Amino acid sequence: MKDMRKASSSNEALVAVKINKRMELTDANGALKEAITLLTISHPNIVTVLETFLIMKPKIQVCVVFEYCEEGDLNGYMKRMKGCQVPRGAEVLSSSLSLLLSAPHRHYLCIS
Repeated sequence: MKDMRKASSSNEALVAVKINKRMELTDANGALKEAITLLTISHPNIVTVLETFLIMKPKIQVCVVFEYCEEGDLNGYMKRMKGCQVPRGAEVLSSSLSLLLSAPHRHYLCIS
């Protein structure tokens, strides 16, 4: 994901934008369905999708705009923790609890 500034008249908010690789129509349809599903999710332990849009030329790209997470994503966190010999207990507990608390909501929406 790339960090970008989303400009408005007097208000600027830092957002993250995921731009999928250029794809054919059938692949883009699946990516767009996923993006639309993400727009419907509202849970405190799941990053919020602010909007989605398409870039149509030369091939289709599905773009998803997320709220900016200052600490990064779970994958980045796990990579940072890999170098630590002993993870800090409170951080592991907090991250695990957040992930577990979002599971029923993701299950309800049929998202793994």
